[in-house]
Amino acid sequence: MTLAPAMLAVIAMAAGGRSPVVCQPLRSGIDGQSDGVMIRLQPQICASLSLLTPSSLSNDALWALQTALHEASHVAIYRTRSDALWTSEPHVECRALRWVPRAVRQLGGSDFQALLALDRARAMVRHRLPAAYQSRCTRVPPQVIQIRHVMGRRMSLARASVNDGVGL
Repeated sequence: MTLAPAMLAVIAMAAGGRSPVVCQPLRSGIDGQSDGVMIRLQPQICASLSLLTPSSLSNDALWALQTALHEASHVAIYRTRSDALWTSEPHVECRALRWVPRAVRQLGGSDFQALLALDRARAMVRHRLPAAYQSRCTRVPPQVIQIRHVMGRRMSLARASVNDGVGL
């Protein structure tokens, strides 16, 4: 499976430059991996990425995006630093989370969709990944609290969307 050019551009942006992305079966329990140069993603992650649109960002598609950004963050860090602290999973996960809104906007989403995606991605990381991936950035209060001040009465719709299947 080949990813769309727009998705490859998002991954390259997060990786700090072009990096080969290969969709191939990996060992059980792993959605993606990188060796500092190449990004490998499970076929189902690639399939979800190929269906991703900001207007219908399913949990599977958002998890696939987060996985791709996580592996791209490993590549970017390997390219620029050799310090083991910077390659730690919590640091990489924080970097990947910071890329979520930018990626959603790059794929055509609005600022509001980008903030909702960040909240949902942060919640997914908290609930799906082990403690070794957790840090302060995965535990901060959701950005949706800030949206309340901007969106007013539309907040109930946003909260329903953010909570959909994530368990905040």
